[in-house]
Amino acid sequence: MTIDLGGVTMVGSGVGIGILVERGGADGATIAGGPPGSRAQIVGFGTGIVSAAPGALARLERVMIKGSRRDGMRLREAGALLIDVASTDNGGDGIRIVGTGGRLLRAYVARNAGNGLVVAARGIVVEGTAEDNGRHGIVSSGPQSNLRRVVARGNAGAGVVAGPRQQTEGLRAEWNGLGNLRVRGGRR
Repeated sequence: MTIDLGGVTMVGSGVGIGILVERGGADGATIAGGPPGSRAQIVGFGTGIVSAAPGALARLERVMIKGSRRDGMRLREAGALLIDVASTDNGGDGIRIVGTGGRLLRAYVARNAGNGLVVAARGIVVEGTAEDNGRHGIVSSGPQSNLRRVVARGNAGAGVVAGPRQQTEGLRAEWNGLGNLRVRGGRR
């Protein structure tokens, strides 16, 4: 199943879910925010996007979530591909992912009251920027995950909190309140 949002702006009233993906068909749902160079915006819901089951969402691209009362996105995934997604100015975390595998490329999470990005997914690849969030920039607890080309700056907590068996290649972190990189069981 493919949904093309065509660059539309969806505006909520601070409650409910902007887009709920319960089932996405045999191959999972694809949600495209619009043509290259534009993004759909999901503004002011309780939570912007929720994927309720692993495999329900296969691909999400060119979407901006802003001003959700709680988290911007909460995703249960099994190998989903997320490209050019942004989640800003939310009351909770910007993006929260649990599951196995997948790739989050060109993500931008900023000015969220909680953490910018929380990843509890085994074997996920993450590339993106987390800045000026109220807690940590990126928290990644999934084993065998790869945080590459990640930028974390100006977050109130640590820039990146990573598990001990994770790769952190190309990490740039600066001006974070509780240090730039923390590895569970130690600090480096």
